[in-house]
Amino acid sequence: LQEVDAGRLTSFAVDDAYYLARRLGMNVAYLPTVEHLTGIALLYRGPIVASDAALLTSSQEQTGIVHAPLRLGETVLHAYGIWLGLEDEDTLRQAAEALVFIGESTPTTFGGDFNAEIGSPVTDAVQAAGFEDPFVQLGVDPAPDTDPAVQPDKRIDFVWVRDLTALKAWVPESAASDHRMVVSEIAVP
Repeated sequence: LQEVDAGRLTSFAVDDAYYLARRLGMNVAYLPTVEHLTGIALLYRGPIVASDAALLTSSQEQTGIVHAPLRLGETVLHAYGIWLGLEDEDTLRQAAEALVFIGESTPTTFGGDFNAEIGSPVTDAVQAAGFEDPFVQLGVDPAPDTDPAVQPDKRIDFVWVRDLTALKAWVPESAASDHRMVVSEIAVP
């Protein structure tokens, strides 16, 4: 989840990440970014894990990346959530910093609002780091658009996978946010 409020008056002073996690019976890893009142969250099932995060160089609104290492049997799945800036110069630098933060961790999911379309320097850098698009793995062409939520006309939100196999991927029709959610069901080795 990106741009998640935690105490802002515009969200009735509710910690949205905590509220959603409790309503869904999940745990949350959260990174405050903008004024410590808006941030990035990963919701996950299973035991609470020690998460880590990093703020990314930002010339406009502060962005970042959050990580939760999830134990699935004998496998540790590294889940990363990101929100990249709006300006092209920010997004490419931020993507490079995020890829350094991720390093060689595997198997890995890397999802969020990339503010970049397929074929851009940002998505090219993600793919060069060994990440695959589940829609491409599944032969879905074209993949569904995600932005804006109502009558989307571009795809800037992704869930990338590395060393994982996609079983299903879809973009539900929902106006619960300003972008549509990307859902990927994956097989863990």
